[in-house]
Amino acid sequence: MCAARYSPQSRASLSSSAANARRTRPDQRGGDLLPGGASITNYDDCPVGRFCVWDHLNGYGSIKIIDPGGDADLRSPAPDWNDRIRSLWNRTGNVWCTFRDINYASLSGDPWPVGNWRGNTAQYNMDMKISSLRPGRC
Repeated sequence: MCAARYSPQSRASLSSSAANARRTRPDQRGGDLLPGGASITNYDDCPVGRFCVWDHLNGYGSIKIIDPGGDADLRSPAPDWNDRIRSLWNRTGNVWCTFRDINYASLSGDPWPVGNWRGNTAQYNMDMKISSLRPGRC
């Protein structure tokens, strides 16, 4: 039986190549990876007691932590989050109401109440359709 032998230098070179590959490949769930393989954002980035939204599925991509009073117009301030939300996590302990239109309006469809839940908005037909949101029942 013949076993390949590696010097400490060749092992370091192999480890370095693998680490470089991990740094540059995109995460399978949509986020980019930082050195060491950590995602840029994910559900763990949402603080307890806050309502958080992401522009990719499964809590990946850019995150916006919503002010406790809600947001009547996700178009401003920059960056624009209007019709951009693909996943969210309500960690407030209260129901929040999401609306398809700005200023808490429901001209384009019924509002969606979100309890203590995290997931992708598509399963409730709200993928990239939220324009305003606030705490409280719909």
